[in-house]
Amino acid sequence: MASLDTSPKPKAHATFERRGSSPLSGLEDSFLRLAARAGFASAGSLGVRGFISEVHGSHHEERVHAIQDALQALREEGVRRVHAILEPGEELESAAVAVGFGPCPGETLFQKDLACPPSSAPSVPASFTLRDGTLEDLLRISNDLTHIPELAFHGWEKLLIGQQLDRTDRFLKVIEHRDGIVGISIGGSHGERGTISHTWVAPEHRNHRLGQALSESSLSALYEAGARIVHLMTTPSNLSAERFWERQGFSRERSTYFLEMDI
Repeated sequence: MASLDTSPKPKAHATFERRGSSPLSGLEDSFLRLAARAGFASAGSLGVRGFISEVHGSHHEERVHAIQDALQALREEGVRRVHAILEPGEELESAAVAVGFGPCPGETLFQKDLACPPSSAPSVPASFTLRDGTLEDLLRISNDLTHIPELAFHGWEKLLIGQQLDRTDRFLKVIEHRDGIVGISIGGSHGERGTISHTWVAPEHRNHRLGQALSESSLSALYEAGARIVHLMTTPSNLSAERFWERQGFSRERSTYFLEMDI
């Protein structure tokens, strides 16, 4: 992946002030509506990842500068991986590619419209407990379950998740059985968009509707935080995961550009 120049730069807000404009007011701290002199990008963080969902500018250079400003602000928030979720438009894709975005190999984007919360409250069998996760749970997961690909967090991901656990627009759901964690779901929301970024159920406890309980609990948390569109990603080779999320009401998203980059 292409990397953004990490040499010292002025803070994003100071940059905007010198350019004669500033971020739009009246928005949550996690939502950065970045306005430049002649172009702007809407950007924010969804759980452990950042995203850019809207780019405007009259010329290619203006769109490129707007994306660069958004990336700088996301980096200041601690984000290290960013997705661009853009409506079809060659000029938008070319601007994103110009700053280092590329295809997201090995991942398929799924989307669900969240017009209302799940119709039923999440429930698990009597021997299991579904609850909100804690920092101690996160440390147990990251230390004891590193052999699980879905839970092989990068260092920056663990740090960011831990810092965000007390925020109402972030969630960590865990399912416990006896003395161990056998299921987790992690995600967050940003305005009307939400994401489920990590979901895992221990193989020996599958087919007990634990995945469905995690999905319903996660969607409820996202809805309560204001999300009305939810994204998640699967690997194309994981057909069982694709079938599972389709049963939860998700469908493949084919009408948007989905690019990513590490910053």
